Amino acid sequence: MNTNKLHYCGRAPWGKTEVIKELPDKTACLFNGLVDIQQNEKKVGILLKDKLIIYNHDTNLSTNINSQAYTTKINSKKLSCGVHHFLVLQDGVPYGYSCTSTEAIACKEIGKLCEISYFPKNGINIVDLKAGAFASYFLSDKGVLYGCGTNNEGELGDGSNTTAHNPKVIAKKIKNFWTGRRSSFLFYQNDEDEIYSVGSNTYGQLGINSLNKMSIPKKVTLRGQIIDIQASYGHTLALTEYEGKHELYSCGFHIYNGLNKNNNTESFEKINFFEGFEILQISIGNYANMILAINKDGERNVYGFGYNDDKLLGSFPHSQRTVVNLSAPKIINQRGIKISCGVKSAYYFLTKSCSIVSDLENLYKSKEFSDYEFYGKPVHQKLIELRTGLKIDKVVNVFKDSDQETIEFFLRWVYTDYLNSSKSELLDTFTQMGINSPVEKTVEKDFINWYKDEDSKDFNIIVIDDDDEEEEEPEEIEIPVHKLILIIRSGLFREMFKNTKTTNSIQDYSRKSEDAYDVLIKFLYTEKIEVDADVDVELLLDELEDSVEYFQLNPSSNFKSQLDQLQSIRN
Repeated sequence: MNTNKLHYCGRAPWGKTEVIKELPDKTACLFNGLVDIQQNEKKVGILLKDKLIIYNHDTNLSTNINSQAYTTKINSKKLSCGVHHFLVLQDGVPYGYSCTSTEAIACKEIGKLCEISYFPKNGINIVDLKAGAFASYFLSDKGVLYGCGTNNEGELGDGSNTTAHNPKVIAKKIKNFWTGRRSSFLFYQNDEDEIYSVGSNTYGQLGINSLNKMSIPKKVTLRGQIIDIQASYGHTLALTEYEGKHELYSCGFHIYNGLNKNNNTESFEKINFFEGFEILQISIGNYANMILAINKDGERNVYGFGYNDDKLLGSFPHSQRTVVNLSAPKIINQRGIKISCGVKSAYYFLTKSCSIVSDLENLYKSKEFSDYEFYGKPVHQKLIELRTGLKIDKVVNVFKDSDQETIEFFLRWVYTDYLNSSKSELLDTFTQMGINSPVEKTVEKDFINWYKDEDSKDFNIIVIDDDDEEEEEPEEIEIPVHKLILIIRSGLFREMFKNTKTTNSIQDYSRKSEDAYDVLIKFLYTEKIEVDADVDVELLLDELEDSVEYFQLNPSSNFKSQLDQLQSIRN
């Protein structure tokens, strides 16, 4: 059931939000085959496997996008954007889309994707391209770096500030290069692994121990092998590998650079927060930064820091959501697989999205609702028993001589299906417990099977069926429900389980049909609404809507869409 889904935060066509949200269902279908998303001052570019879509920031994507966006067919895996333009690459030929001025892309048309003909005309095969703020850069298969654009800050590295309307050679024997998407500067790496930077340097973003603007490239000092460099308005991040470990360096404007200093930094300095992390991706917007990394405990998180006026960094603790500046990194999301920090304000990223798994992960980290502590870790007894098939006493006995690392790996598997098969001690522990092939187990299947198993119920909801007027007393119908899943999925039940009058509280709202309760509870386990043919759909729909409101559920878009389908049946 784990699927990759697009989420967003900040200012977006669906409104401004400081909480990371999944795209509305009516919009999500537009992103099938997503390759990349880039956002500049004017527009958002969506690169799919067979087309490019460009639309204004205020476009309502829940309506017909064909009438509100520019769409063209292209087969590309590379998208880049500057302040007012986009670049894509197809079969060695670069193409450009200009929102306002054509100087940055060496094309004459605005509002249309055009071939940058200089390269095919001269038999030059381009293997990479990147957009600077008001310039474009292209790397050929011969290692020659070309550039064109306004050159106001000397970012073309020719010692002048003269606009280049056509691509010109910047350097040769180049392996890689990086640009400032929001500010005019360039980094490149030659075949001797030397790094040079050139262009705007108001805040020290070139990392050359100076605040002077450079129109001639100057060598940069960084430790280790360069993996990636990301740069924006006034700061730069550099990801390196040194002695087999990742290191993240930063320089430039102190509010954005994550070094937690009061002054701008003119040379690259290491962000110590990420010491010992495996950094998978770095991304910079105008003023905010996102880092996708696996921390020392093996947890995969998206971290954010920088300027947060538009609430790009949305999902950290509520008390900090209004903080304008995050000077040090904080976790903003978990289980990310790809991130893209917007140049204008909003960002979008792909994340592993599964309601049950995500909720279980959050529950595992919460001590508030733990009903059992497993060697000092907050844990829920029923879930361990469900996943292992053993009573908790036997599990505790098996782990009594285990180290903390093995226990941690075990608990993470219990909640998330994550298992490092190279951890031989853990596999030995599974063998001792008589669990075969634990990797093949899934949280979703366990919960669905658990719902169907009468012997596993640890809690009953009693539904009072008083529809039959011939009965002298209403009939009580027991429906198997499991405390843990209700705690996870329902805000009201969290409160219920804090007191001793749980059963009475539920009976206060038990005068619903057996069908309504059964449908609702099945959905909590399976995320599917299944209705038998003989069920009164009109009554069921009313009861489900009442139940969602009463139990303070936060139903997913999937639940809402299925309710809409029921609504159409009723109508």
